[in-house]
Amino acid sequence: MKKFFSITIVALFLSLSSSFTATGNGFQKDNLYIGPTVGYNYYFASGTLGFGARGEYGLMDKVDVGTFKGSIGLGAELFYSSYKYEWGGYWDKWSYTSFLIFAAFHFQPKEAFDPYVRAGLGFANVSYTSSWTGTYGGSGYNYGSGLDYTASIGFNYRFSNSMSFRADLGYPVLLSAGIDFNLGKMAWQK
Repeated sequence: MKKFFSITIVALFLSLSSSFTATGNGFQKDNLYIGPTVGYNYYFASGTLGFGARGEYGLMDKVDVGTFKGSIGLGAELFYSSYKYEWGGYWDKWSYTSFLIFAAFHFQPKEAFDPYVRAGLGFANVSYTSSWTGTYGGSGYNYGSGLDYTASIGFNYRFSNSMSFRADLGYPVLLSAGIDFNLGKMAWQK
C-alpha cells in the first residue's frame, strides 16, 4: 500500500508541476501558492513525523520594514502527527492536529532563493488514549487543546514560476519541508 501511495504521489506531482502556468517571477501579489508538507513535530517526547498542507496568498508587494524591503503573504496551514508506544499489554497513543493562520514576510520575493519569517495563531488539538490489560481498562481524553501559535524562519527555492521547494525551522513543527505550486491569479482577479 505504501508503495502504491508513493507512486501515486510522484505521478501527481509530475503531472501538476507541468500543468500550472503562473505569471511573473518569484513570490507575487495576488498569486496563490499551495502544497503538501512533511514535518518533524517535537510536541511529543520522542518527536514524530507528520504531514499536512499549506496555502499562502501574495497580499502586498514592495513593503518597506525598516531596512528590509519585501512582500507580505497571508496563509493557512493544517498539520497532523501522531505517536504510539507499545509495551507488553499496554499502549499509549498521542495525536496532534493544528490549523493555523499566519502572515509571512518574504525578504527576496523576486529571487529563486527567497528567505522569509512567519508568525500566526490558530487552534491545536492534542489527544491522548491508552489501554492496558488487567483490572483498570483504558482511558482517553483531550490533552492541551485550544489556542496555539506558529513562528518560524524558512525559505522558498523556486525551480520555475510554477513550483518551489519550501523548508521551515520553527514551532510547533520543528523542521518541515514541502513543494508549493503557484496557481497564479485567481479567475476573479483577471
